[in-house]
Amino acid sequence: MKKIILDERVERETDSIACPECNGYADRVRLTKKEIDTQSCGRSYECCGRAFVCRLCKKRIVGNAFSPEME
Repeated sequence: MKKIILDERVERETDSIACPECNGYADRVRLTKKEIDTQSCGRSYECCGRAFVCRLCKKRIVGNAFSPEME
C-alpha cells in the first residue's frame, strides 16, 4: 500500500484530516514501529509522529505534529 507523507505538520490534538489524495475523511490510527523510527521525533514511542487512514481510498497518511509547548 502506498503511503502519503504530509508536507505540513498537524496540530497535536488532531484526530482526523482530509485525505490529500481523494479529499475523503482520514481517521487517526497508531503508528507502526517502523513509522515511529522514521517519522517521529526520535523517541521510541508515538510522540510527535501521526498516522491516518482514509475511509474512502484506504491510503495511509503519515506525518508529524507540532512539538509540544515546554513550560
